Amino acid sequence: MLDMSIWDLYSQMQEPFSLNEIRPITQQLLVAFEALKGIGIIHTDLKPDNVMLVNHKSQPFRIKLIDFGLALLASEAEVGMEIQPISFRAPEVTLGLPITEAIDMWSLGCVLAEMYFGIWFFPGASTYDQMRAICQLLGQPKKHLLDAGINTWQYFIKGRGLTPGWELMTPSQYKMVSGVQPECPSWYFDDVKDLTGAVMEKPEEHDYDTSEDKITLSEVMREDKMAFSDLLNALFNLDGQTRITPGQALEHSFVTMVHLEDNMYSNPHASEAFEMMDICTLDLSDAMCDPLSDPSENGETDIGVT
Repeated sequence: MLDMSIWDLYSQMQEPFSLNEIRPITQQLLVAFEALKGIGIIHTDLKPDNVMLVNHKSQPFRIKLIDFGLALLASEAEVGMEIQPISFRAPEVTLGLPITEAIDMWSLGCVLAEMYFGIWFFPGASTYDQMRAICQLLGQPKKHLLDAGINTWQYFIKGRGLTPGWELMTPSQYKMVSGVQPECPSWYFDDVKDLTGAVMEKPEEHDYDTSEDKITLSEVMREDKMAFSDLLNALFNLDGQTRITPGQALEHSFVTMVHLEDNMYSNPHASEAFEMMDICTLDLSDAMCDPLSDPSENGETDIGVT
């Protein structure tokens, strides 16, 4: 009934998504997660396979979030539950901290980063490999989080004496504790200092100067990259209690495009950004259809509810 997943689209394109392609998908997923948060439901299984394009030819980048088979009520989430695919798993799930709707926002960050870089963002070979990658790119979770996590001991060692803080286990230490040899695969971000640097240093196909007498595309693209980087960092907040919420993210500059407004008529990237976001403002009748009412009463065509 739906067209294809964004994973299918990526497989066809064989290249990462542009910021202007990522933006409308981001906005629509945030609307979905804002609605779920309002009724206390955690999806728990966000990944590219579960984001479907409705009809990419007639309505480019209009999407729906699918597969609620593993969804659960936030009120029923228990500390220590093993949920979410490893590559999209929030650190509070791995560490054994309280689970809230915020874990879906972490997964959203993973999906957006995967679309942008065109790779699995965090290695999913094991939970240790994932935690090691998180600490390398984003830094180590704060002490109060590690102190509270019931699974922290599986990945971190607490120092003694002059160094009472927590330290991530080495691969050999992890093997001694778990009996499992981590793969520690080479990683796209091994030589990158931080997430912002990774976003800003990624080359763009259309990142070029148009002229010297007006704002160049490079400068506009740089501002857009900074906005995207800021949103990713907010989604990858290691503390689920202070991670950006769907409502807050909908007001973020990457989504609202406030930083592109001055150049929307003079710059190709900015113009395209506003054009592609039109899909997010359309009055889509099937999204608002009341399944209990008779569409013919309003003179509408019954196109079904997904």
